[in-house]
Amino acid sequence: MKATILNLWQTCNSIKISKSTALALTTLLSYLIFSLPTSAFGTEVLKLKTNIEVQKDIVTLGDIFENMSRYRSEPIFKSPALGRQGTVRIERLIEAAERYDFTFDTPLNLKKIKISRPARKIKAAQIRELILAKIQKENDHSNAINLSHFKETKTKLTFNSPLKDMMVPLTFSGEVNLRSFTYNKFRGTFQTVIEPKEATNKTFRKKFSGKTQTVVIHPVLKRAMKKGETIGATDIEISEFSPRRVPRNAIQSKAQLIGMIASKTLRAGSFVRSSDIEKRNVIKKDQLVTLVLEKPGLSLKTQGKAVTSGGLNETITVMNIQSKRIIHGVVKAPGLVMVQSNNHVITPVKTAQLN
Repeated sequence: MKATILNLWQTCNSIKISKSTALALTTLLSYLIFSLPTSAFGTEVLKLKTNIEVQKDIVTLGDIFENMSRYRSEPIFKSPALGRQGTVRIERLIEAAERYDFTFDTPLNLKKIKISRPARKIKAAQIRELILAKIQKENDHSNAINLSHFKETKTKLTFNSPLKDMMVPLTFSGEVNLRSFTYNKFRGTFQTVIEPKEATNKTFRKKFSGKTQTVVIHPVLKRAMKKGETIGATDIEISEFSPRRVPRNAIQSKAQLIGMIASKTLRAGSFVRSSDIEKRNVIKKDQLVTLVLEKPGLSLKTQGKAVTSGGLNETITVMNIQSKRIIHGVVKAPGLVMVQSNNHVITPVKTAQLN
């Protein structure tokens, strides 16, 4: 009865029985020892923890065994990386128990135990936004072409190494700071060191470097258009371009393109200039139209004559045929112009005619 668990394990290996049989015999002996008073062997009998989590870099005996009174702070092996899980073979625990003169209850057929190291994740997107905000604050585009006439631009970052999430201890808040930052405006390159707010040494510092690129968000044609075709919403896509690729007279708004007519054949992927399109006039010059004036509780109609042509929702000039007065209205449908009473173009009337 003086043979230790480790002795039995080694003996089983020396006589070349299977590992599963050796483990079963070792487990059985451990169970028998655990069921007897500790005075019978003069050793302390412990239990494995069912859920083993560690926070430090080194796993101690106290991390693995329940109610350990002695040697609980003794290190036995290295912890898994932050946010990862590792396994330890049961024979390594048997060796540790032998070394510190205790034994433990080993569940039947247990070959390995799992040890996890929970961590807080600082996402790559958070790091990117922090660096981007710093660059945008410092970047005055002094080395670039004039971007003031572009409706929408953005700065893109390209990192020299893949940008990954940072793992930090759960005790950290997840906030990070730029410890150092250098930016070359002319080359568009940056270098920085990021560390968690609570870091007190270099352990969690990460270096990042890369390049910046300013791009223009701009509409282009999704398909080829024939002369006379009307451009619809599905014919346009929004893409990113270098500012130098975009013509200064290219139309930048998707809304300004929808409903327009191609004045010539246009290629797919091309920028659209003002000279490439023309309006689809719902109302043409000299056409007779219906003028409508609406006020709370009152709707007035009369006939008018278009002085200028116009498309839907465009403002055109119209002459009131009855009063010969020139007024302005918004095209709402073919032959229908809405007149606003609050634009002081016409005088509100109390009759059923505009005069």
